[in-house]
Formats: sequence, C-alpha cells, structure tokens
Amino acid sequence: MSRVPILFLFLVLLAVPTLAAPPLTSVLAVDRVGESGIAPAADLLSVILLDAETAPTLRVSMLSLATDLAPIVPNGATRDDLLRPVTLTVHVNDQLLLRSELAPDGAGFEPASRDMRRDGDALLIPVAPAFLASGRATFTITTSDGDQVTAAWPAGRDYLANCAFALHGNQGLGYTDVFHGRADDLEGSGFDEALQIHESLAVPVNLHLSGTLMTVADWAHQEGDPQDFNSWLADGVTGGWVGMLTSAYAQHIMPFVNQEMNNWAVHIETQMVSDRYGYTPTVAEMADIAPEGIDWLCVSPKGRAPVLQTSGNELKLVYPQAEPEAQPDSFAHLGFRHFFLQPLDSPERDENTRSVIDYCLRHPQWKLSLQTHKIIGID
Repeated sequence: MSRVPILFLFLVLLAVPTLAAPPLTSVLAVDRVGESGIAPAADLLSVILLDAETAPTLRVSMLSLATDLAPIVPNGATRDDLLRPVTLTVHVNDQLLLRSELAPDGAGFEPASRDMRRDGDALLIPVAPAFLASGRATFTITTSDGDQVTAAWPAGRDYLANCAFALHGNQGLGYTDVFHGRADDLEGSGFDEALQIHESLAVPVNLHLSGTLMTVADWAHQEGDPQDFNSWLADGVTGGWVGMLTSAYAQHIMPFVNQEMNNWAVHIETQMVSDRYGYTPTVAEMADIAPEGIDWLCVSPKGRAPVLQTSGNELKLVYPQAEPEAQPDSFAHLGFRHFFLQPLDSPERDENTRSVIDYCLRHPQWKLSLQTHKIIGID
C-alpha cells in the first residue's frame, strides 16, 4: 500500500522590537545542519561567545555529540560511519587557538584536549583575553568532515525573535509506518524523530494532525507498530511539552463543501483531539470560508485566486509570486492580526529568503515564516 509523506516542520519567527544585546553573551554565527557526508558530531550548528569581558569562552554547538544516533542516521550511513573520531580545529585572527580530537566515550563524544570541555551537544573553549584586546576578532572553526564556520566578534547583527514549532500531519488513508520511521531510511522517517528531540530537550511543540491520521495511528499500533503514537502524544500533553492544533477532519478544501459539513468536520476533529489526548485544541488553518467556533484562522492566498475571507488571526503569503494580485501590498489592508511572508521553495530558495527578509525589514507589518523541515533536508 502506498505511503503518504506527512512530516512537516515549521518555524515561525515573530518580529519583535530589537533590544540591546546582553553585554557578556553574543551569538556570532549559525550554520546549516544535516549536510551530506558530515557526521552529527562534526556538523557545526552555532558559535556563541560567552563572558567576553572577563573570561571569554567560545561555545561551539554541534548537531549531536551523543553516541545514540538512531533518530538522525543519514540514509545509507552505518553506526560505525557516525561514531568515528572527529578533529576540531579553532583559529582566531588566523592564529591556531586549539586542535583536538573528539572520540566516542560512553554516551557521548568527549574531547581529548583538557583545554576544551563538553556541555551537552556543545564544546566550551576558553579564549585568551589578548585575542579580543583590539575590540575585534574573527574565529574560524573547522571539523575533519569538512564543515567550517567563520564567525566575527562583535557579531555582524543583533536580532531577537520568538519561536514557535509546529509539526503538521495531513491525510492518512491507510496503514503507514511514518509514525516510527526507520533509521536506515531518512526518506521514510516520521514524527517520532522530531518528538524525541522535543521531549529530550523539553522544547514545547504544537502538533496538527488530521482526524484520519489519528485513526491511522491506532491502526498502526493494533497491527504491530511498537510505538503507540497516540499514547505518546497524550503523555506529552500531560507533561506539558505537547500542544495540539486542529482544523477539518480530513483536511478537505472547505470552499467547495457546504457550510454544515464544514462545521461538522471542524467539530468532530476538535472532539477527537480532546477525547484522545486530553487537550482542547486550537484550529490551525482553514481555507477561505470560516465556520463558526474557529479559534485561529489562517488564510494563505495563492496566485490570482480571490480572497473571500478578509479577516482573521494570520495571513501567510508565499513570496515572491509572479501574479500582480499576489503581491504583499495587495493584502496589507486586510483585517488580520499577523502578516507572514514565507520564501518560495524553489531552486532560488536562498535568494527568495533574502528577498523576504529585505521586504520584512522595509515593511515591519510583515514577519518572516520559515519551513525548517526543508532547510534541514526533511522532505
């Protein structure tokens, strides 16, 4: 039976007033992760300078320094591939600051050098104050797998954002194994990898499941799936790290269905979420017609299609679009509380992202919305 790919991960950045950066801590660089051929322990994530005035320390974060790598084993890789030692090299102002091997030892990779210590999935590296005496410094961090990050201090820009994570699962029409994923098949990975990360790091997540997908989760468990996905979500709700969103039962296109059926579909899925998970959900997204009782209304205009719903909680626009009717200024006057621009996913995604950021900076009414599952390579 055919599988339905259903894992989506969204990160929405809500623009807030820029505040003065903390004087002793500065985020210097953030790198992309999940690149082909780079083991998690060699995959640079971010560089932060701590306590710059009195005891400067670099905090270099990796994708993972754990040795239990089941959730993030790339397609075709073996455990031995990912547990080989890694060499980390740090230069400051073109001078060698430190070179050390990281080797698996028990539950995690540990540095051989005493001048570096592990802190979770990050490495803490002292920096002599003399390197910062001029008021400027450039750090270059390289791993033996070929990943490299160059970070300037002071940082090139300061920003502040509120982050909300949401996982979206749409139609499920038959038996599927997407709930528990497979370590040997990244393309077939499912919700569990993302939930493991959120649960282990205690980072709250909002889940949006269609009613059909909730039922499929029951079928999967009854048919031998070792992961009782619905029970896991219920435990997450009780633990306070899972929130639930919902909309119409089978995610149908609501403008083409009569209002009575739309209202029923919203009501029944809301009731399913409440009964299964013990959570009173918020409706995640509707089409153009809003049934009664909707807590959160999102409209996402496309091309020349007319926008029939002209008010709500948020309007999310893919940008850029070619049609004159699909430009941001065509919607800026509508009655929505939040206006989001989302970069068009195309071969020019990086250029589109820069265009969105530039537009948002010039038009503060609009905020940036990113689909991080695509940024980190989860299709």
